[in-house]
Amino acid sequence: MSSVPITAKDLPVSFGRYVLHDLVGEGGFARVYRAELQGPAGFRKQVAIKLMKAFETKAHSDQIEDFIYEARLGGLLNHSNCVDVFELGKEDGQFFIAMEWVDGLTLRDVLALASPPAPVAIAIALKVCRGLVYAQE
Repeated sequence: MSSVPITAKDLPVSFGRYVLHDLVGEGGFARVYRAELQGPAGFRKQVAIKLMKAFETKAHSDQIEDFIYEARLGGLLNHSNCVDVFELGKEDGQFFIAMEWVDGLTLRDVLALASPPAPVAIAIALKVCRGLVYAQE
């Protein structure tokens, strides 16, 4: 697998059929980018790309299996409170998940602005719970 991470100064950068534009989040073993799918005849679609960080040893096989499982499960979900998963792929030795891009503030952003009024907080919590219940079923 490639061991050279994509940095902010590399962006935008081509990644297979996608162009990665901005890093929007990062966790323990993956980064999420705002990206654009580019297809024939000028077709373009804004997406999110979750790019697994490069692992070169078998010691990380559990993380790779978890990443693949997440994509496979996500591909089965079809609910308004769950992002749509379009593709699990591998480019330059790195696994990625192409997902629906949801434009707007994150829950973290909303909470950082101010404490939402109780009705807004309850509405958000209900939507999260509905998505979780659907995924669990």
